[in-house]
Amino acid sequence: MKYEVGIAIQTGWIVWINGPFKAGSWHDIEVFRAGLKPKLQNENKGERVEADSGYIGEPRFIDVPIDMVGRDRAQKRRKDLVRSRHETCNKRFKQFKCLKETFRHPIEKHADVFYAIAVITQLAIENGYPLFQVDYRTREYPFS
Repeated sequence: MKYEVGIAIQTGWIVWINGPFKAGSWHDIEVFRAGLKPKLQNENKGERVEADSGYIGEPRFIDVPIDMVGRDRAQKRRKDLVRSRHETCNKRFKQFKCLKETFRHPIEKHADVFYAIAVITQLAIENGYPLFQVDYRTREYPFS
C-alpha cells in the first residue's frame, strides 16, 4: 500500500496523510492530484509544496529538485534540507515495517495501522523526538 504524507515546513509536524493507494497502480503525481492539489486550489493562499522528482508536472503547486536550476545556493540548500527532513520522517514510519514487509492481516486494516503509526510518530515529534529544524525564511517566501 502507498500513502502520501505531508510535513509542515515551519514546524516539522505531520499535517497531511492521503491514502491508501495500491502500490504500483498510482504514481506520486497522481496521488497529489487526487488529494492535496484540490486542497491547495481551494485554500487559494498561494501555498506550494516541496517534493521529490516523482512529483514533476505541477509547477504551480510543487517545487521539485529539477526546478532548482538558476536558484541561489542558499535557497537550494534550504529546499534540500526540507526534503531530507521529510526522509527522516519516512524512516520513522519504515521502522514499524508495515510498508515493507508482508501485511499479515486483512488489507482493510492497513490504513488503520498506518494512521496509528502516523499518530505515534507525531506524538514522538511533539514530545522530545522532533525532526531537525529548517530555517526556511526568505524574501521569496513571505508566509514564513
